[in-house]
Amino acid sequence: MISIEDKINNILGEIEKICQGEKVVVAFSGGLDSTVVSALAIQALEREKVEAITISFGEYSYSKGLKNIQDISKDLDLKFKVVQGKKEQERVLKRGPACNKCTRIAKLGRVKREAKGKLVLTGSNQSDTWGKRGLKIYGGFYAPLLEKTKKEIKEIADYLDLKILKIGESKFREGCKLKHLLKPLAAPHYHGQAAAEANELLLNILEKEK
Repeated sequence: MISIEDKINNILGEIEKICQGEKVVVAFSGGLDSTVVSALAIQALEREKVEAITISFGEYSYSKGLKNIQDISKDLDLKFKVVQGKKEQERVLKRGPACNKCTRIAKLGRVKREAKGKLVLTGSNQSDTWGKRGLKIYGGFYAPLLEKTKKEIKEIADYLDLKILKIGESKFREGCKLKHLLKPLAAPHYHGQAAAEANELLLNILEKEK
């Protein structure tokens, strides 16, 4: 059975080979996957060759998420910048939840435009549809964790002593505020409460504006 050290070394070697000493961009959400990719990219390449780009969706982004991103970037000594993507997300979700389309256009698509030709590293893995159906290198994107399961990624994070703040209903995800409010009650204790409290807040605001 391959050890965690060997798994990490294999990923580091692949990143070095594929990136070939060039500057890269990490699509950085502050969640487990993109944090692990950022940490590994820094190890595999010179620190100044790695830049993280975070897409902010304005009020649709969790304030805790931005703080987490800032804290992780500081811990990793990772250069990062925040780019606005609210308009793209609103266009994508105008007719309801569309997670894959949102990822493709409002998130990764926005990062790619900002990367200006640099290779974009993503956290795609076996836990999502991109990881199960996608290619490791395609269209300017590279997914170093593509063959890894969420359990393996968590093991890597633990080994590297990475701290990821939980946001949302899953301890492994950075959370999507609009998805949680728009999708069916997959987890009533979470989605039901979120929808109920959001509507109460909305009604209070409307009452005050009368």
